[in-house]
Amino acid sequence: MGSLFKNRFHFAGGDDDNTPPKRSGTPCPKRVFPIEDTTPPKRSGTPCPKRKFPIDDGSFKEMFDNAKAAFDRGDYAVSYPAFKELSYAGYAKAYGYLGLAYELGEGVARDIQEAETWYRKSIEAQDHIGVYRLGMLYTNRGQEELAYGIYKQAIDEGFATPDDYFHVATMLETGNGATRDLQQAVNYYKIAMRSVDPFRANDAREALGRLGALYAKEDFDMVLPVELANADTDRLYSLGRNKMDAFDDPDIPYAFACLKNAADRGHALAACMLSRIYGDEKYPICDKWLAKTYAESAAEGMVGFVEQNPTYADEAGYAYQSGYGCVLDQDKAFRCFQIGVQVMDKNCEWRLGMIFQKDGRDEDAFELFSLAAEHGQGMAMYEVAQCFEKGIGTGRDINKAIHWYELCSRSNYAAKSEAKERLRELT
Repeated sequence: MGSLFKNRFHFAGGDDDNTPPKRSGTPCPKRVFPIEDTTPPKRSGTPCPKRKFPIDDGSFKEMFDNAKAAFDRGDYAVSYPAFKELSYAGYAKAYGYLGLAYELGEGVARDIQEAETWYRKSIEAQDHIGVYRLGMLYTNRGQEELAYGIYKQAIDEGFATPDDYFHVATMLETGNGATRDLQQAVNYYKIAMRSVDPFRANDAREALGRLGALYAKEDFDMVLPVELANADTDRLYSLGRNKMDAFDDPDIPYAFACLKNAADRGHALAACMLSRIYGDEKYPICDKWLAKTYAESAAEGMVGFVEQNPTYADEAGYAYQSGYGCVLDQDKAFRCFQIGVQVMDKNCEWRLGMIFQKDGRDEDAFELFSLAAEHGQGMAMYEVAQCFEKGIGTGRDINKAIHWYELCSRSNYAAKSEAKERLRELT
């Protein structure tokens, strides 16, 4: 055994010397291949996710859905740990929400740098929440070029929303954050009109009108079908008005064709609406002289029209009161609102009440506000509450004021925000 050992491994001490050899000064050469280090590396900042693409494991999806539900109800002590665990496991849908937790300090100390890191990971996984949040962060810091890069990346990689196209179009139109390019801005605004947010879609539509690209002049050469061309003028007015006022998808050329047919056959309210189209510079048929002509025609005929058709009293009265599509005339506005009150038009009751309030006729104003409020007019509910709170036109009664503020706050009228503020003060 000893000889075998010595034949395989020669020691410098001699054949029969079992003492360890002395080092000869020259070290042995190092191994060419390093020994594998099995100790885990220390983490420096945010770790890379284990997987690049979302995990399809059903348990992870369930965990994410529960975390999102907790986040939506404000239970951040539950949502943050779950989003963190999912993100570290590589579940890409959680990246953006973990970034949001860090950005807003929800369930964890606020850390913008960490938020940006997770937003970038979200973008790399083509999850849109990272695009939206990081784009907004850059915009709010005045870093428009960086924001443009984020939105444009989403467009180039094919996972952008219409809202991203809107942001890029705005930058291309203004030259803020990107080189000005009006043609490309127009192209992107047209895509932005598909936004599920009706306000965003309308903003894109307004931008196209501003750039003279919403419609071509020939679009207004539409010829109505025979059955419509000979239809009743009230029907044509309603069709035109509905197409013009459709917030999410208006069709101005179609509205124009209907309204012009009705106006040229003597429909006063159609003339008023047509005046508004001719007076709007975003349309290629804008003509101030024709706008004035149709406004004068409307002013001459609307009171008589309303006397025959009281349901149009509020529309006509507002046109006289504002001068929008009609010659300004407060006396005729007053008359239209009076007609509307006679048929219990809640908007006319409120508007006439506002006129009385302005003239110092507080008791008459309160009476009309009360009628309109009982008929469901939210702006009138707020005015009734104000009257009870301050004792204007009626006795002061805080409980009744609170009652009407509460009703107003649950309505869809613009005054609901003010009503909620008053409730916070009074309760």
